[in-house]
Amino acid sequence: MEGISEFARTAAQQNEKAFVRSRRDPHEKIMGWLLPRAHL
Repeated sequence: MEGISEFARTAAQQNEKAFVRSRRDPHEKIMGWLLPRAHL
């Protein structure tokens, strides 16, 4: 779980510009996408 959170944080930082138009927090967005796929 910690690794997934860390990955999401890194991805959010690297893709900050891509998420500028979104009102949702990039980290939340990535976590929301990742969690169902991580089968936790």
